Amino acid sequence: MATVTTLLVIAVALAGAVLFTRLSRAEITAQFESSMQSQAKNLGRNAAYGVFVESGDVVRELATNLLEHEDVVRVVIRNAQGKEIFSKQDKPELTRSGDVTAEVLYESALSDEFAASMSPDERAHTRTPQRIGEVVVTYSRDRLDKQMRVAQMRVWELSAIAALIASVVAIWLAQRMVQPLAVLNRATTRVAGGDLDARVSEDWDREIAALARSFNAMTDALRTSRKELADSYGELARKDRLATLGQFTAVIAHELKNPLGVILASAQIIANPRRSPEQKEKATQFIIEEVRRLNADLTGFLNFARPKSPEIKPVDLGELAERTVSVLRLSSGSSDGLRAPSGEGIAIQPGSPEPASAPNVAVNVTVTPGTPLAAADRDQVHQVLLNLVLNAMQAISGPGGKGTRVDVIVRPDGNSRVALEVVDDGPGMPEDVRAHAFEPFFTTKKRGSGLGLAVVDQVIRAHGGTLELHSKPGEGTRFTLLFPSTASAATSATMRS
Repeated sequence: MATVTTLLVIAVALAGAVLFTRLSRAEITAQFESSMQSQAKNLGRNAAYGVFVESGDVVRELATNLLEHEDVVRVVIRNAQGKEIFSKQDKPELTRSGDVTAEVLYESALSDEFAASMSPDERAHTRTPQRIGEVVVTYSRDRLDKQMRVAQMRVWELSAIAALIASVVAIWLAQRMVQPLAVLNRATTRVAGGDLDARVSEDWDREIAALARSFNAMTDALRTSRKELADSYGELARKDRLATLGQFTAVIAHELKNPLGVILASAQIIANPRRSPEQKEKATQFIIEEVRRLNADLTGFLNFARPKSPEIKPVDLGELAERTVSVLRLSSGSSDGLRAPSGEGIAIQPGSPEPASAPNVAVNVTVTPGTPLAAADRDQVHQVLLNLVLNAMQAISGPGGKGTRVDVIVRPDGNSRVALEVVDDGPGMPEDVRAHAFEPFFTTKKRGSGLGLAVVDQVIRAHGGTLELHSKPGEGTRFTLLFPSTASAATSATMRS
């Protein structure tokens, strides 16, 4: 701003100097030429008698006096017929010169007696001045030009001095205005970056000082508000953690209560000597089944509370989907339920249906040729897929379910990602259920922890992927899991490095 102000002041000063010089030159030149014209007219009036009698000696002294003027170069006096009565040049021709011409007029004098005998018109005509010659005065402009150059130089010097003084004053005033604004701007940038301890000095002129006080008051208020907000968030987070812990505890207690009741009743049957061996053997099987169910439930709770970080490797999702469906088909007649063969990763959602409970549901796998490998944890994706397929089978075989198939689709997504979809033709989800489907502990089942889809969402997020749900009542449900491909994962790793 100071630079712009300085340039503006200098431009104004230069423009003023140019304008003043041009106006002054025109005015001085006009005055000089008017002076020369007056000198010529005076010589013409004084030399009238000499021209009338055509005597050079009479006009010599008058012309010589005019030639003493330093700017007059030559004087020529002629009669009416153009004959030179006097001509003299006592200075050499200079660079620039000019001529002025004045008429020599003669007015006859009449006696009073003669004038009285004439009519007014005759007297006016008789006393009209008669042109009897002319005076030509040649003058030099050199001295005038020299004086003009000196005057112009003085004007430029004064303009430069004025511009310098004005620039210094302008810079000083600009600094007085800009410096506090620059300080405020830097402080505002710090506040925008989150530093609410930024303050500015209030030792300025009245208006700037008021602005500084307002800024400091604003940062104080923001700092106080942020502390209050942080305290409020902390309190809300603590209450939310306590509420989640209470809900978590209630779910665990509910999920443990029924199996423990079955185990207690079975143990009492075994301990009763009056029970038959067949009853004791059946009670023993109940205990084994409920213990396995408790183990699956507790594994699911622990994996949700302490999720395992995925071990990212290239994974062929098509081959994995085929293997997962094969496990479902082989396990369809097992009374132990479905679990991942490795025994690691996330457990199947507690309360998942037995495969035998949906004997008419066909599970098909479709893999698009050329699908790239996904960057994923094989065991975690395997168990996520198991969970989604079992949920789909349960939805189809449950109340209102009239579907017959579950499709597992593996395809490229077109954005350096690989899509894994689980689609069923079951009853679908209403809006209120779909909106809370991924919330922990939310379930519409009579038995279940409500952690199945929450764990699926947790795993997909840990992979850097996305999980999409599309479902409408009567139109079935589609889960779309998008994983980074190995090419995009390698690019991201290189960029992070």
